[in-house]
Amino acid sequence: MLAATLREAWRVPHPPGATVPPGEDKAGTLHELIVQLYPETGEPCSPAVLGRALDYARRRADAFDVTGSVVCHGDAHPDNALAVLTPRAGAESGYVFVDPDGFLCDPGYDLGVAVRGWESELLAAADPVALLRGWCARLATATGVDPQVIWEWGFIERVSSGLYMIRHGQPESGRAYLASAERLLG
Repeated sequence: MLAATLREAWRVPHPPGATVPPGEDKAGTLHELIVQLYPETGEPCSPAVLGRALDYARRRADAFDVTGSVVCHGDAHPDNALAVLTPRAGAESGYVFVDPDGFLCDPGYDLGVAVRGWESELLAAADPVALLRGWCARLATATGVDPQVIWEWGFIERVSSGLYMIRHGQPESGRAYLASAERLLG
C-alpha cells in the first residue's frame, strides 16, 4: 500500500527551475544532524552504528542527482497514510499521504522512511537483517528502486530519528531505534 501510494505521490512535477545547492540535499543535512546530535545526546549508540549511518549518508549525498529526484513526501510512514473513503483521481491506491515535507530527493528516501521504524519487530526477530532486507526487496520490486538504496536510507533515518527523539524528550523511543540499528549491523 505504501509503495503504490508513493508511486502516485511521486508524479508531482518538479517545481520549474528547482535546484538543490551542494550540501543541502537530504543526505547532507542528515549527515550534519547526526554529527551534531551524537555528542549532544551523550553518544547513545556504538561508534559502529554512528560510522555506518555517516558512511551511508555520504554515499547517498555523493549519489544525489536532482534530475533523478522526485518530490518526496518526506515522512511516508504508515501513520501518515490515510484511507480514501470515496475513490478519486490521484488516490488510485485507495490511500493518500498527509503531513508532507515536500523536497527533491532520491525516491529511495521515502521508502527508507517507510522501513525506519518497526523497532519492536526488528528487536524481536531472530534475524532482523533478513527481515528488513526482505521488506526492502518487496518495496524495490513494487517501485523499481534499488533495495540497497532503500536499506541505506532506512538506516540513516533510523539513526537520525533515534538521536532526534532522544534530544527532544522521547529517550525510550529513540533508544529503541538505536538498539534496532545495532542489530542491523549484521
